[in-house]
Amino acid sequence: MENVRDLYNQLCNGYNEFCITSSGRIRYQSTLSSYHTTKRAQLNIVTSIQKLISVEQQRIQNIQTVIDNYKKSIDEMYVTTRFTHQRQHYRTKDIKRQFKEAQSSLNDCTKRLGQLREARTKARESLEQVDCALEILMGNTSKSDKHRSALVSKQTQRVETVKKIAEQIKLVQKEHHEFEIAWHKRATLIFDECQKEELKRLDLIKKTLYDFSEAIQIKDQRKLEHIYHDMTHDIQIKQNSLVDITWWAKVHGIIDSDDIFTVLKIRRNQSANDNENEEEEEEIGLETIV
Repeated sequence: MENVRDLYNQLCNGYNEFCITSSGRIRYQSTLSSYHTTKRAQLNIVTSIQKLISVEQQRIQNIQTVIDNYKKSIDEMYVTTRFTHQRQHYRTKDIKRQFKEAQSSLNDCTKRLGQLREARTKARESLEQVDCALEILMGNTSKSDKHRSALVSKQTQRVETVKKIAEQIKLVQKEHHEFEIAWHKRATLIFDECQKEELKRLDLIKKTLYDFSEAIQIKDQRKLEHIYHDMTHDIQIKQNSLVDITWWAKVHGIIDSDDIFTVLKIRRNQSANDNENEEEEEEIGLETIV
């Protein structure tokens, strides 16, 4: 949008430079190349272009209004962070906090479940060691019953430990499943909030594009048509070549003021004769074709 605004600014500046340069050249041109009504028509064209400048300036102002409104909305939507001085969405911290809080219970449960599984693995390894030791002892008759009873007791303890950890794992797994369900529900709600914020952002872009397309249009087409109409009207009506030639001849002393009307009459008669000759030539051409 700013690029388009700058292009119209360049156009206005070009119009303005043209008006200043052309106006000076026309006003101070040599009398040898200057004509009365033609010069006036040229100055009128410059005046019409000056009116176009005002139309373009209004267009530029309309575009600038859209730009200002968009920047204001962006400043409200994206705030500057305190330490990094970077811009982020005004709800970024809140959304991250909600995600973190929603995940905390599930993460804690996942961590406990992992610790229990690790403890179960170590308990099984310890049980296997006791089983191996007991198996070796059973084949060795030199060992006392007391030593054998100690290993059996230890084996029983290891088995109970493995069972206890397995039961804890089942309970935590159930808890973990419940936390997963709660997490998905909460995450869905947070995601809905994110979608609403994104919808606002997309609506802002849509509205800005619409306002911009409206701003670059010239609403008052009648004013523009009136300007162009005045330009062609000044050329067709106010400019008179015959009057200019007579005026130039009088200014440079080629004819007297008393001869002006005679010259005008002669010129008009010549124009009328030329028109009649053209009509006769057309009739002769038609007769020849027939």
